Amino acid sequence: MTPYSRRSLTVVLPLFLLLIFATSLPTCAQQPGSGDVYYYGIEISDQLCGYAEIRLSEGEHDGRPVILLDEEVFAMMTALGSTFNSRQTIRYRIDPETGNFIWHTNDVEQGDTQLGAEYAVHDGAAFFHDIDTKKETRIDLPEGAVLPNTILYPHLLRAFADPATEECSMQVLNVRDGEVQKHTYTRLPDEEIDVNGNPRTAMVIEEMNRKTGLKVRMWIDPETGYFLQGHVLNRRIFRTDPSVVKRVKVADMNSSILVKTNENIGDIQGITKMKVRARLEPVGIWVTEDGLNGPGQSFSGTIDENAIDGVFEISHARYDGTDAPPFPPDFSGSEELRTYIEPSTFCESDDPVLVAKAKEITAGATDAWDAARRLSAWVAENINYAIPGGGTARKTYDVRAGECGAHSMLLTAFCRAVGIPARVVWGCMYTPNLGGSFGQHGWNEIYMGDAGWIPVDATAHEIDFADSGHLRIGEMESTVIALNAEEFEILDYQLGTGEVDVAAVKRLQPYLGTYSSAVVNNKPFEVLEQNGKLGVSIPDKMVLVFNDPGENGLWPCQLAPKLNLSFEKDDDGAIIALKLMEDNRMPRKDTDTEIPDDVPERLRPLLGVFVLTALKADFSIIYETERLCLQEPRGKIYPLQFVKDEGYWEAEDGSRRVRFETENGKAATAIMATHITRLERQ
Repeated sequence: MTPYSRRSLTVVLPLFLLLIFATSLPTCAQQPGSGDVYYYGIEISDQLCGYAEIRLSEGEHDGRPVILLDEEVFAMMTALGSTFNSRQTIRYRIDPETGNFIWHTNDVEQGDTQLGAEYAVHDGAAFFHDIDTKKETRIDLPEGAVLPNTILYPHLLRAFADPATEECSMQVLNVRDGEVQKHTYTRLPDEEIDVNGNPRTAMVIEEMNRKTGLKVRMWIDPETGYFLQGHVLNRRIFRTDPSVVKRVKVADMNSSILVKTNENIGDIQGITKMKVRARLEPVGIWVTEDGLNGPGQSFSGTIDENAIDGVFEISHARYDGTDAPPFPPDFSGSEELRTYIEPSTFCESDDPVLVAKAKEITAGATDAWDAARRLSAWVAENINYAIPGGGTARKTYDVRAGECGAHSMLLTAFCRAVGIPARVVWGCMYTPNLGGSFGQHGWNEIYMGDAGWIPVDATAHEIDFADSGHLRIGEMESTVIALNAEEFEILDYQLGTGEVDVAAVKRLQPYLGTYSSAVVNNKPFEVLEQNGKLGVSIPDKMVLVFNDPGENGLWPCQLAPKLNLSFEKDDDGAIIALKLMEDNRMPRKDTDTEIPDDVPERLRPLLGVFVLTALKADFSIIYETERLCLQEPRGKIYPLQFVKDEGYWEAEDGSRRVRFETENGKAATAIMATHITRLERQ
């Protein structure tokens, strides 16, 4: 839910299919023909990026007549440097009398993330079956509950059959959240719209989910109840023709994630106070004034039907562990905390693998805060940033990658697995993207007894705190969330104590200046002082702040520690160049590798294909011209030589380094690849 460079720097929550077909679109009073096919286009920010192909026919399910609805959804998106496709297979078996589904499956594939679920309706309840975990959950259905699908809407025709009816409410099963939620519907004046080149008069309905705040405007055929068009946030879904399949292009999701603001702050982790005027209408929670006020944050302004307009004052104090609960803690007697120590669909804290790992990480912890910090540090250091995310805590652990939501779900599951109450919260975070912006983001709150709920952000490597650029909307209660913001204006902010560290400024002076080279097209990289820390201005992008160097002489990037900086000096000790070094761990890809006969035995275990998860890009270690070589995704090959004293392989030009992870002499399980950019002082 927020941003940075390829960790460089992003921190974005959401399941991106979230709002393409996440709502109840229409239902039909007219029986479909045999094998009717309908096409819908999907636009995001006015870019046609996807389509849905829907087939309707008559059939049977469990011996009863039904309407068969089979749907394929495809969309292409890019967000914060990651490009990925979303595929969704949806099936409904619909009662022709009521328009409610009696059976439903939904399989989602987004990048490396795959999710699947099945619903069966009988005995006054919907039974949710998670295909991965094999768990089944019963959801009791109130009388008159609506079980919608994506194209047929008889319940709205019935509700507004009387032209005098302007508004009504219904209890609707939200299949994504697995619960029945209250929706209100308002009838707006009919409109004439274009449908495949033909004018059609449509009934216009505005739907509001009273649990999540999701608002959808729908255009429906008043005679059949077929869905013609829908608007939700910056998405438009509309009836079209089969040519849509060949017309889709990649949509840029950044405008849905980032909102530019008026201040460019480099030292993000140093933000100790912030006052922000905000206008937004978030989706994913029904906003209340009490919910926007809490430890470290106050709100003054108005909330109208989930639309927020007002001023936030944020000052998150850093907890030092004073009077932390013992470890392991015992909160089993607290009814208030029960929800936060039990497993959930996305935070499988009872999973044996996660439980064992959490216990291993926390073994010997002195108290609950020490244990929580260890768990947070493990997530920060071992889970790569990637969009889309892992989907659940267990899947994130397995693939070792995900966005902010995935990081937060895994940390929540880890904490709960050892008895520490934890939850995922969301809102937005100040980021350096766009020269200063707020990005949709998720992080954690961990309960520490008398100290209350402590915010931490493992995704941003704030393992035991959250800086005061974090603006909290609430707990994550829904899988369908969106910041949906119009404006953020920073009225005031403070870094650190607010006082200038004169000694730090003086110490950094020798490094300041302009650096460049042909490798970066001679663009100037400015090294600056930022609140007593070293900052590097990336041309046309952002300012990144680096912490002081360790014993190895490397300056780690504040929010992306796998990005490091070092300086070269001449014989007189003057700074003559800097090196930007980005480390990326790439696990071996499960694929057969053909090894030529002439490869020396000692090198054979090193050959293979390794994947950079964040970019879904394959890097290969090959043997060519009697040399071990690194082959990058675009085909460029770098011959490598072994640097014995350092234990790594290095390209002849010094721009690449590779370390291998092996087990007992077997094939390499992963590589740590370092990309080095050398810039000379100007």
